[in-house]
Amino acid sequence: LTLCNDSVYGPLNDMSTIIQSMEDNSCDILALSENYEIKHHLQSYFISYNKKVFMGESFQSFWNNFKIYEDKATLIKKCEVGFSNKLINNPNYKTKVLAKRYDNAYLNIVQFYWKELIEDGFPFIKIELLKSNPLNINMKDWEKVIKKNSDYPINMIKNHLQRFSK
Repeated sequence: LTLCNDSVYGPLNDMSTIIQSMEDNSCDILALSENYEIKHHLQSYFISYNKKVFMGESFQSFWNNFKIYEDKATLIKKCEVGFSNKLINNPNYKTKVLAKRYDNAYLNIVQFYWKELIEDGFPFIKIELLKSNPLNINMKDWEKVIKKNSDYPINMIKNHLQRFSK
């Protein structure tokens, strides 16, 4: 089971390596990236679970009792971080993270290292980074970086971003 949400643009690149990793049975949970903000967790914008996990009690209990939070910070803390930690700490599950780790693992690498990730073939860029850039990261050359490393239609991103500025 793969869960993918609408907080990213992409895929910017071929995902066959990712799909192969999901199918090779070397792990129970496959995440594209992890984050150490708040607490170590697997980022939920694109994550895959094998049958053992999604049929397991923790997974079923989480989704059967899922609550919608209006506040994004609460949603991340209670759902993404809390649920992820429950699974990471389960000794019966093996986790694999595909994104390269960088020197300062305590940063949100999908935001701070967006450029390096895309240059390494990472398939997504966070919408929030281009829309509001909450961490004030230098994004001046985002178009150039994507064009150089991807065939993704930049106009789709620009048209989507224009909707937020109206």
